Amino acid sequence: MAHQYLDQGSAILKDDKGYFVPATQRADGTWRKERRLKNNYIPQDEVKLYESKGKKFVANKPTLPPGAPVAMVAVPKQSRQTKQVLTEKQPKQEKIKIPEVQKQMDKPVVKQPEVETGTDPVKRVRNLKKKLKNIEELEIKVSEGHSIDNDQRKKISSKTTVIKEIAHLEALVK
Repeated sequence: MAHQYLDQGSAILKDDKGYFVPATQRADGTWRKERRLKNNYIPQDEVKLYESKGKKFVANKPTLPPGAPVAMVAVPKQSRQTKQVLTEKQPKQEKIKIPEVQKQMDKPVVKQPEVETGTDPVKRVRNLKKKLKNIEELEIKVSEGHSIDNDQRKKISSKTTVIKEIAHLEALVK
């Protein structure tokens, strides 16, 4: 039997029957059995690395965004250069001065009750009445001395807007 190493330093041998790992001696002096490998065995060094679909996609790098027509994206280089020249020649716009922005920020924002146009007003009134009932229950808890968190405080503070919105929607329904 002619044994042939796959490569220098490899413990896997090949003979006429296939691949095998020869018997080896352990540190305590006992021997490990020789192990036969399956016929379709591929040594670890020869196994092709797995490449995920994402890596393959990035490697192929599509030139167009998904779904874009070729005519829309294919702009000649010459027109791109003229656009750059035009943008460089245009005067720069003045930036908004900070005091003007500060004045706008100082103005109080009056929040109107939000009316959802997509929902049925009757359903919206019903939901707002449930919300009002929850707010009143929270107020009772507070009066009894229970502690509440910030979200519950915000809910209680929104009571007036909920009442206004209910009145507004009931006027629309009638």
